Order: sequence, then C-alpha cells, then structure tokens
Amino acid sequence: MFVPTHSGATARSLSHFRLPVWIVAVSSQPQTCRNLAFSYGVYPVCEPLHPEDWDGFVRRWLEEHEVKGEMVILTEGPSRKYPEVHNRMEIIDIGRQAGG
Repeated sequence: MFVPTHSGATARSLSHFRLPVWIVAVSSQPQTCRNLAFSYGVYPVCEPLHPEDWDGFVRRWLEEHEVKGEMVILTEGPSRKYPEVHNRMEIIDIGRQAGG
C-alpha cells in the first residue's frame, strides 16, 4: 500500500488496522518520515518532490527495492496543491504494463 502524505495522518490511521502488508508512506517532510518510523507496518520514504506519475513511481520503487507482488493500493487525499480533490484509492496491477 502506498500513501502519499504531508503530515503522516493517513499512514498512521491505516497502521491502526495492523494490515498484513507494508504501508509505504511517501512524504517530502523529513520530520514526518522520522515520526512515521514509529508507526506499526509503516515504511517511510522521504521524497523531496511529490511525484506527478504515481503509477511510474510505484513501479520503479518496487523494482529498485526488489519487492514482489501483484497489486498495490495507492490512497491519497486532498493536498496543499490540490485542496479541492476528493479522497481516492487506486489499484495498480503490477503485472500489467504501465498505461496498458
């Protein structure tokens, strides 16, 4: 599960469920990443720039870290850049080519 986050609130909320999968919390805030290191099942990733292409980012990250799997859930809420957007959840099929 990938969770873009500024404050870490969504990743911390999800960690309360003690999911059987890792929660990869991607934040541009070093302090948020340090704080998330103490949340159950959360793997904080400090990324200075918010990725525009999450599908590509997820695929590259999984490949670089040699993580195997079939599906990834990406969940994201409103941000400072896009405060009017709704919460969303996207399922990324890792077995399929990006954009296919």
